[in-house]
Amino acid sequence: MVGGHDHHIEIAPRRGGYRRAPAARRAASVERRGVLAVASPCFPPSEARPVYRNVLAAIDLTERSANRVLEHARQFLAPDGVLAAVHIVEPQYVQYSFDPTFKGTVTESLEQGAIDAAASRLAELCEPHGIDAEHRFAMLGRAADRIHELAEQQGCDLIVIGSHGQEGLRRLLGSTANAVLHGAPVDVATVRIPHGDH
Repeated sequence: MVGGHDHHIEIAPRRGGYRRAPAARRAASVERRGVLAVASPCFPPSEARPVYRNVLAAIDLTERSANRVLEHARQFLAPDGVLAAVHIVEPQYVQYSFDPTFKGTVTESLEQGAIDAAASRLAELCEPHGIDAEHRFAMLGRAADRIHELAEQQGCDLIVIGSHGQEGLRRLLGSTANAVLHGAPVDVATVRIPHGDH
């Protein structure tokens, strides 16, 4: 893992893929347009940066951070590769003590409304990046689980996810992205979002 003042990218190798080699042989690094990237060990050190054919960008719905993640995701994309984007809506739990049936109905309605709103916003954010409806996903569930599932379903070889919030990287690595990084079926790149870019 490496970092900079306003940026950070880590590429974690896919689960159970190889035996670790010494760090000097394990990774190659390059600074590109404000991104410090560490190549996955499955790439020879002679290569300046890894190239992926099917990249999944997991984004929030704020313009600056979404754009940053999508732009960085494209840096790892092969010329003929596919870039997809996903936003995960965490389940909404509405508490009603008097009627379990009513509770379920209201919860379903709220969650569907949140998914619909997320899908609409996701379309707005993805359009400038040329990501069509077929490659946009607004989903409900636990973020890490759904991201992993989608990456496998779509045949992705890299997941890109942003780090932002009041506590920056510490907050990221202690929550969703930590689970994404350490449980992913494919390589994962984390992009640190500078303070104020959300």
